Amino acid sequence: MSSTTREKEVINLVMRQTDYTEEEAVDRLKKWNNNYINVIKEYLNPNFDQPTQKSKPKTLNQQMMGEIRQFMDDVYVKFENRKKYNQYINVLREMHQKKQEEKKKNAETLSDTEMVGATVAETAAETAPKIKIEEVE
Repeated sequence: MSSTTREKEVINLVMRQTDYTEEEAVDRLKKWNNNYINVIKEYLNPNFDQPTQKSKPKTLNQQMMGEIRQFMDDVYVKFENRKKYNQYINVLREMHQKKQEEKKKNAETLSDTEMVGATVAETAAETAPKIKIEEVE
C-alpha cells in the first residue's frame, strides 16, 4: 500500500466522520500531524486538548462543615416558610372574625323571619370541619 493511498483513505475517513470538505480535512490533518483521531476529537469537542481544572479535594472536616451548613440553611428556609404561612393564616382568621362580627351586626338588624333563615345557614357553616393550624413563634 503506497503512502498516497493511505493518505486518501485517512482523508476519506475524516470526511466521513465530520462534515469537513477535502481541503479542510487536509488542513486539519496537517495541523495535527496526520493524526486523524485528534482531528475527529477536535471536530467533536474543539477544547479537548485543553487541560481541565480539577478542584482540590476537601478535607473530611470541610465536608462535614459544608453538610452542616447546608442542613442549617434548609432548616432556616423551611422555618421562614412556616412563619410566612402562619402570618397569612392569621390574616385570614382576622378577616373571618371581622366577617362574623359584621354578620352578627347585620343579624341584629334583621327581622325575626329573616333571622330564622340566617341562623340555619350559620349553623350549617359552623358544623363544617375545621382545620387545625400550628403557630410558630
